[in-house]
Amino acid sequence: MRSPTLRIAALALSMALATAPLAACGGSSSQADTSAASSSAAASQPAKVDTSTWTTLGDALAGIESQDISYSYNDKYFVCVFAANGARVRAVAKMDMALEGKFADLDMGAEDYAQKFAEVVSGLKLVSAEDISGDQLSQEELDALVGKTGQELVDDGFVFESYSLYGGEQTGANMGKGYFAYDMTFDTHVDESQTEDEGAAVMGAKVTAIDSFGNLSNAALDPELVD
Repeated sequence: MRSPTLRIAALALSMALATAPLAACGGSSSQADTSAASSSAAASQPAKVDTSTWTTLGDALAGIESQDISYSYNDKYFVCVFAANGARVRAVAKMDMALEGKFADLDMGAEDYAQKFAEVVSGLKLVSAEDISGDQLSQEELDALVGKTGQELVDDGFVFESYSLYGGEQTGANMGKGYFAYDMTFDTHVDESQTEDEGAAVMGAKVTAIDSFGNLSNAALDPELVD
C-alpha cells in the first residue's frame, strides 16, 4: 500500500492537481517555478554544482542562495528543490518523521527562513542529489512544440499533469517532461465535467502557445515517485 504523500509548500508551491475556470487568473505557480525558469539557456549548460561530496541535506543546503525552496515528503523520503550556485538542485533524503512537527514552527515569511529550514533538515541522510538545470527545455525547444497535438507530446515523453484553465474556446494544461512542467494552451473547449479525464480532452487538440516559464513537475517533488 502506498503511504500518504504529505506535500508542504515553501512560500507558494504550485498546486499541480488544481484546476481553474477560464475566467480566473491563469493557473497557480510558485516562486520556485519562476526561479527555475529564469533562464531558458540553462538547458544547454553543464552542471554547475558538484554534489559528489554531499552526504546530508545540511551539506546540500550549505550553498543555498535564497528563500526559494520547494519540498514534499512522505514517511520514507524527503524531496526538495532549491537554488544553489546559479543552478536548480534536487535532493532526496531519508525522512525522519520526528521532524514533522518542526515544519509548522517555521515562518515562511521570515528573512532567515532558508537558514531555519536548513537547520531542521540538515541531519537527513541523502539518497541522491543532482543539478537539474539542464533538464529544462529551452525557449527554442518549446516554440518547436507549437502545433503539435496532446497525443504527439505524450508520444514525445510528456505527461499530462493537470488542467490550468478551462471553460472557454481554448484550454490550458500543464504537461510535464522530466523534472519540469510547462503551461500549454490547446485549441479546444474543455468544460468542468471533463476536468477529471486525465488529459483525454486535449489529446487530439493542437498547442497554440506555451508559457516560457518552467514549473517543477510532479516527478521533481513527489516522494511516491522516488522508488
